[in-house]
Amino acid sequence: MTRTIISLEERDKSWLERRARETGMPMAEVIREAIRRMQRAEDESFDRVLAATRGLWRKGDGLRYQRKLRQEWK
Repeated sequence: MTRTIISLEERDKSWLERRARETGMPMAEVIREAIRRMQRAEDESFDRVLAATRGLWRKGDGLRYQRKLRQEWK
């Protein structure tokens, strides 16, 4: 594990200390959990976009179309 030093505003530090007390976790673990949650939310958001846009292209083979367009760039 890598050690990192961060600077927090006083109100954020107070919140972190309070959250650590309430959960019985060290402050570092509260921060690690927050990072993991942000990563999951980001991944889930990307997955939702993929699911919502799947199948929108209806003009044949999308890869063939991309290759044709890219040939024009040369």
